[in-house]
Amino acid sequence: MCLEARNNTPLLVVVTVLTPYHVLCLHVSCVDSVLELPAQIVIVASGLVDTTDVSGVLPNDDGAPPIEVFLRPTEFTDVDAAVRDFAHGFDRALSRGRLEGLHALMGGIRERVDYNGGVTDALSTASEVLKAGVGVCQDYAHLFIACCRALGVPARYVSGYLLTRPPEGKPRLVGADASHAWVSVWVPRTGWVDLDPTNNLLPGEQHVTVAWGRDYGDVSPINGIVIGGGSHSVDVAVDVTPAAA
Repeated sequence: MCLEARNNTPLLVVVTVLTPYHVLCLHVSCVDSVLELPAQIVIVASGLVDTTDVSGVLPNDDGAPPIEVFLRPTEFTDVDAAVRDFAHGFDRALSRGRLEGLHALMGGIRERVDYNGGVTDALSTASEVLKAGVGVCQDYAHLFIACCRALGVPARYVSGYLLTRPPEGKPRLVGADASHAWVSVWVPRTGWVDLDPTNNLLPGEQHVTVAWGRDYGDVSPINGIVIGGGSHSVDVAVDVTPAAA
């Protein structure tokens, strides 16, 4: 990982790695006066990842929290009357089998919510997304999880990345230029099954899982507090490509 200030302002950087979850903490302070704060602080991370196509199905991890944790509503996966009514519209499909019902729910969300950035933000909730009818991958995941919790189905939020340029003959997936989000649902006698409601498909080798949690708040790639005057904004760019043979 590399961190730099774009106008050569001296920085005091303290890096802490916490185990066993390998959380990287960066504490950044400006050495000079407040009048010389950097215009940009850039964090660049790179790595090599081995992927295996498991058709979106994973067994339960013995070190994971109890499955019941993923039934609890959270700040981003709030269940109001509109979300509950929308979710129960798929009761008939669920009665034929959990996977069939969840595939129907995934398709229903993709039809109900248009993919468009700039309308919602990182703090948008599931109920707000359903009302607006528009959102990005994080919003699709939160709405899907909220519906699952309304239906009594354990579901968790998955954060990761997509191949920027897909293999020859395969379509380019929505969300390939930034961090991506999808969901994982608990299916008895099967395990955790991943679903990508943004692209309405089962994740494969194009999906690189980084972390999972109850919602975005558990797994945001960068999280922190800025203390001081002025304002700030965050820009993110992602490039995921196959390694050279």
